[in-house]
Amino acid sequence: AVFRGFVLGGMAQKWGAARAVVVSSLLFASVHLFRPGTVAFKLGYGLGLFLLAVMLGRLAWRRSIAASAGFHAGVIFWNFVDQGAPISASW
Repeated sequence: AVFRGFVLGGMAQKWGAARAVVVSSLLFASVHLFRPGTVAFKLGYGLGLFLLAVMLGRLAWRRSIAASAGFHAGVIFWNFVDQGAPISASW
């Protein structure tokens, strides 16, 4: 709701949807990088989060915030269920 609602919505009014999706996705990815790990891990993790955030931002802008939140919840649920491949700094 914060990134796809307030941040994306506010930026889109000033800069347009395309630029707002990219900038809010960069912010989303950077906020999630405060975790332990090597620089290489953080770069790979950050890139993955950025790409996911772009997809979620486009989904929120073109469909609804609820669709974006639902997809995000599905990703979290899948990570919870699939304990065989946890995200860790030892990758």
